[in-house]
Amino acid sequence: MNKNFRLSLLIFILAAACQPFIFPGMAASIHDLGKPSFMRILDTRMYIVDNFSVRIYTLPDFKPVKTFLQQGAGPQEVKFSPGMEVFPGKLVIEDTEKILFFSPTGDLIKEMRKRPDMANFYPIGSNFVATRLIIDPKNNIYTQSIGLYDQDINIITELFKGGSGNYCIFTNDGGKQNINMTKDNIQHYVYKDRIYISDTTRGLFFQVFDASGKKLYDIDTPYEKRKISSEYKNKKIEEQKQHPFWNNFNYIFKEFFPAFKYVMFANDRIYLVTYPWKDDKCEIIVLDLKGKIMKKSTVPDTYLFTIANDNFYYLKENEEEEWEIFVDPIQ
Repeated sequence: MNKNFRLSLLIFILAAACQPFIFPGMAASIHDLGKPSFMRILDTRMYIVDNFSVRIYTLPDFKPVKTFLQQGAGPQEVKFSPGMEVFPGKLVIEDTEKILFFSPTGDLIKEMRKRPDMANFYPIGSNFVATRLIIDPKNNIYTQSIGLYDQDINIITELFKGGSGNYCIFTNDGGKQNINMTKDNIQHYVYKDRIYISDTTRGLFFQVFDASGKKLYDIDTPYEKRKISSEYKNKKIEEQKQHPFWNNFNYIFKEFFPAFKYVMFANDRIYLVTYPWKDDKCEIIVLDLKGKIMKKSTVPDTYLFTIANDNFYYLKENEEEEWEIFVDPIQ
């Protein structure tokens, strides 16, 4: 065995020891999933929100190790399918009126009450970043305020106030509700003691703050604007016709797609997934933390995904109505 080969083998073994090694393609069948809505990876665990519960699987074998949470109004219970985000050493799960904190192994740390008009409580230091919805009752229009809050949910400083992003639903004079079918991404994210606030009304744009709420810099990266085609519009309206009350809404499309639809932070990178625009594929744009484009690729059109080790993990239901996990390298 020559010296170069032995060195390459040693590097491979060390790399495999530091992170799970999973081959591309269909990685596993998950037999116990019913209606998954969210997935994330933290170290060697995968977390999937399934109806009212959270299921934990080990990597790289995808073996189920624990299920916690259930529907209800008591301790460790939620009224609705919960929102969730994963942080180092902590899982944050939200119901309409409370926040639950769990360890990475699924053990309860604490519960705390929250206002029902607030959402997306992400811890940073000893505080939180959260969104508060402000409703104009006269026009029934939502505005979004993103701020830094203390442990008692008192505002420390407001970081952003403006567009409502995903909350933009309002009633017009004709009695139907207008639904924006290509919503702007206006949302906050916390990664490594920094706060990132996206705003696609301004393009491929983020404001970046430190843990105290001090503005550090903007990310304003040039990108290719893509027109929304009539084929895309027709396809989305046909999908809506599968719902019994589809005719109660006006479906609003802009001229251009927003710069991105989903955001994920991993590996000291920002991953931006766009709206699908060709062959039901989405472009994924990979940036460094200052906004420089590192590479671009394509990924499937799905919201049931997560990213770890520069791999795109996603769930897909097969013809037997079983869920399968796929892994695609982001090349």
